[in-house]
Amino acid sequence: MPPEKKWRIVYPGTRNVDEFTSLVKTYAFVEALRNAWAAGQHDATGTLTVQTDRRQGAGWEPYDHIDFAAEGEHV
Repeated sequence: MPPEKKWRIVYPGTRNVDEFTSLVKTYAFVEALRNAWAAGQHDATGTLTVQTDRRQGAGWEPYDHIDFAAEGEHV
């Protein structure tokens, strides 16, 4: 059985990452970050990149770039 896809969030300008076992869990965390950012929490990031190791060990690839401020411009 091949290894499952891995998911992570990386934050521009840092080496910090948060890793997840599924896309659903990844985006649940993104939503929590979005809510914290919207509430003005000073430590909440406004931009992040979701990456996946979709080729099971071939390395991390970008999946989605998220900028909460840009999202607000389109509402």
